[in-house]
Amino acid sequence: MDIEKELFPEKDKLKGNKDELTSIIVDEDLDPIKCYFYGDGLVHLDIEQYSEIVLNKQNLNTLRNLLSKAEKFYREEESL
Repeated sequence: MDIEKELFPEKDKLKGNKDELTSIIVDEDLDPIKCYFYGDGLVHLDIEQYSEIVLNKQNLNTLRNLLSKAEKFYREEESL
């Protein structure tokens, strides 16, 4: 059983529209971290409520993959 998926079924999924895409990743401490993508080639992390976040290699790979998907989405939006 994947405890992260049980607690946060929407984790690692990109959602939103051309104004803002979002996702949630779950760090090593099982803290959900909301991620924002605005088409600027960056990942904006909402970590205001945490004194520390602990990311593992899988979290970093997930962020990279989500950023790639977001960039593809925004490129496709621009071409419409």
